[in-house]
Parts: sequence; structure tokens; C-alpha cells
Amino acid sequence: MGAIHKVLCSASVYGFRTLGNSGTFMMLDRRDLPGDASGIILLNLYSDDGLGSTDNSALWDLFTVDLKVEFNVLEKDPDHFLGCAIECDPTTGVIKLDPRKYLFPPKNGVTPKLPSEVAQCL
Repeated sequence: MGAIHKVLCSASVYGFRTLGNSGTFMMLDRRDLPGDASGIILLNLYSDDGLGSTDNSALWDLFTVDLKVEFNVLEKDPDHFLGCAIECDPTTGVIKLDPRKYLFPPKNGVTPKLPSEVAQCL
């Protein structure tokens, strides 16, 4: 069993439920719990890359403590996810993934114009 499969299984047992048809985009809904434990965590995992968001930092802290018991987790301020830059508008709090700031240059040296057409060949 691969590492990502182990993490996904563990997240499911922990209470995360998948959203939509993606097995890697999940939500932990703990709004029914009283006090500081109440809240939601959104989690997106892909290979060895993960990105999470929450409305309650105490809930996030509880989750990461439990996660670190089972897995070697490196936490850092998010700057890239799946190679795309993460940008946050400080005024609105809106977070965007920007593929124009991809970590790795394209193979043929051509950067496509964005937004791209559906099924555009590069």
C-alpha cells in the first residue's frame, strides 16, 4: 500500500469524507461539537503534497497532532501546491492557485496563455 493510500485511509477513519468525485479532496465536519473543537477542515492531498484550510485553528492543531502520530509530516507556510504558486489576497482572503508561476518550466519552453481552452494541446 502506497503512502498516499495510507494517509487517505487514515483520514477516512478520522472522519474525513470525500467531496465530489475526487478521492483526494475531503472535508472533516465537526460543526456539531461544542466549544473549541467545533469547525470544518478542508483537505486536498496529492502524492506527497497536501493543502488544508480550516475555520478553527484549534481544530487544525488537534488534527495535526493526531496525524503526526502516524506520519512524518512537514508543516510549512504554503507557497506552492502541485507546482502552482499559491496567492492570497490580503483584503478578501481569497486564495488562488496560479499555474503561470509553475515551479518547473514547460518541456518545450512555451508557457500557454491562461485561462486555457478545454483540451488545449500544448
